[in-house]
Amino acid sequence: MSKQPAKLPVLSVCPTSDFKFEELDKRDPGSLRIFKSNEPNLGLDFSIDYYPDEGVVYGGEYWAQTWTPDNPREWEEIQHNIPQVLSWLSDCQTALAWARRHYPARKEA
Repeated sequence: MSKQPAKLPVLSVCPTSDFKFEELDKRDPGSLRIFKSNEPNLGLDFSIDYYPDEGVVYGGEYWAQTWTPDNPREWEEIQHNIPQVLSWLSDCQTALAWARRHYPARKEA
C-alpha cells in the first residue's frame, strides 16, 4: 500500500502536517497513522489509522479539563473559540471521508 495514495484534501484550519502517513506498529505490517490532530481550545484530539485487517479506524479523545469561568471575559473567550472548534471538527470529518475513499475496507475472512 502506498503511504500517500492521492492528493490531500483542502482543510480550513488543520495544517497539512496533520496527515502523518507513519508506520504504527512494526508487528502489524501495513498499519499506518494517516491523520492526527488536536484542537487546543477545548482539548480535543482526533486520529485516523489504517490496519490491513480492520480498514480505517478512527477516534477522538477529550483532555480532561475543568472550566470555571468566573467573569464575562472568560465566557467570551470560550465563545470566541467555538468557530475554530467547529472548523476543526469539519476538517476531521473531511480527513476521515478522504481516508475512507483512499484506503481499502476491512479484509473479509
